[in-house]
Amino acid sequence: MLTSLEGAISIGSHLTILPRIHFGWYGVPSVTDPANGDLVDYYLNPKHVVTIGGFLPNRYTERQIPYFGFATGFRDCLPISLAGQMDLRYCFAGKNFVTARAGMFIDSFQWKDFFQMGKYPAYGLEYARQTMVGPLRVAVQWGEFSGFSAYASVGFDF
Repeated sequence: MLTSLEGAISIGSHLTILPRIHFGWYGVPSVTDPANGDLVDYYLNPKHVVTIGGFLPNRYTERQIPYFGFATGFRDCLPISLAGQMDLRYCFAGKNFVTARAGMFIDSFQWKDFFQMGKYPAYGLEYARQTMVGPLRVAVQWGEFSGFSAYASVGFDF
């Protein structure tokens, strides 16, 4: 299951705040271990789990949470995941945009451990220009999990 909430708050004619939050969950079935009779978690094929990474949803996998902290790839999430992001975008000279962003990714095996598990913050800066072939974007970001990375694209969306 994936759900997202996104918004846009304009302040004047040049500044926009873009908050977003993405939540992912998938059930992990338990099976009985034939050797000792204990219940163990049975992990699913990657096709059925939630992944995180990239700027565009569903670019890498069917159940993907877009998150700039993993802009150049993706990783599988634990069964419960949450990614929050706040972009501050400034438009200048008509079709040019500078965006500062911050985000946090949290995932966990169980609800009871959700806020004790690893929290992965990320920070980034992006320049974008609207062109005839779509937006031209160049971004740099740092994330605790993935370190420093850079990203460039032509087309798709802002």
